[in-house]
Amino acid sequence: MDKKKIIVMIISFCLVLGIVSMLVYKEKEERGNQLEESESYQLEEYKQKEYNGKKYSYNTGLNTILFLGIDDDNEENLGQSDMISMILLDRHKEEIKLLMVSRDSMVKIHQYDAGGNDLGWNTQHLALAYSYGNNPKHGAILTVQALSKVLGDIPILNYVALNTKEIAKFQDVIGTLSITLDDDYTDVNSQYKKGNRIELTTNEAESFVRYRNTKEAYSNEKRMKRQKLYMEAYMEQLKQCLNENKEETIRKMYEHYRSTATNITHEEIQNFAEMIMTYSFDSNDVYVLEGENKQGKYHDEYILNEEKLEQLVINLFYEEEQG
Repeated sequence: MDKKKIIVMIISFCLVLGIVSMLVYKEKEERGNQLEESESYQLEEYKQKEYNGKKYSYNTGLNTILFLGIDDDNEENLGQSDMISMILLDRHKEEIKLLMVSRDSMVKIHQYDAGGNDLGWNTQHLALAYSYGNNPKHGAILTVQALSKVLGDIPILNYVALNTKEIAKFQDVIGTLSITLDDDYTDVNSQYKKGNRIELTTNEAESFVRYRNTKEAYSNEKRMKRQKLYMEAYMEQLKQCLNENKEETIRKMYEHYRSTATNITHEEIQNFAEMIMTYSFDSNDVYVLEGENKQGKYHDEYILNEEKLEQLVINLFYEEEQG
């Protein structure tokens, strides 16, 4: 075969490959547009809801921030969300609420195989949503999307994904925490007896929020109780620090969040700080997605109570329409 024929064959192959690539790209683009239109339609549905014969509108005064504590002991994987909580800053009522969610909640998450191929939405532990990301921010976004679906497609605008190994730095923003224990946690520390008021240092923070006895069934439930105590105390202490030295506390917050996977900007940190300083918050403002523990084939599972979930979503995210 002479050189001219070889060149013609190469050029022809490249042209065919280019045409095929364009057709594939066009098909993917069209599917993407259809998906975006479908998602946009679905997202519009969250704005109004009817519950117990009454009409409700989404509270547009809410700022929602998803906070994830990531355990990534296995360096080959991105990790899992061992701590999942959401902060709600309500500009209308000037209130702060905190929503805690079990990592074992069995919900729809977006899955991918090792090659990055889309496996669709399947029921799995919520903690695993993060692990399917191709980087920390992507993992956080996948968790945002999964939890949004659980909560009726409400928008979750901001996220912070923090490695639990870095929890000491997170607490360093506000210093030692005073916590009154609501249960016996002597499996973590012999001093953690029910009713004791402890001074939790930054060095003790990781074990307090992370430890659990994996040999015990439903061990995450007790860990979640400690995480609830921790987040409640953290919010109260942060409010105090901001009121005592606002600029220094904001500087520390920004320095810390700069090294986490987050979409919160410096300007947003300043705005959120203003809200935290002045908005009301106490232990009655901490909520948990209720459900029932169940022994799964391989791991503990937490089945959400759909009736209570619907009621809580209405209470936290909606306002009753008047007239």
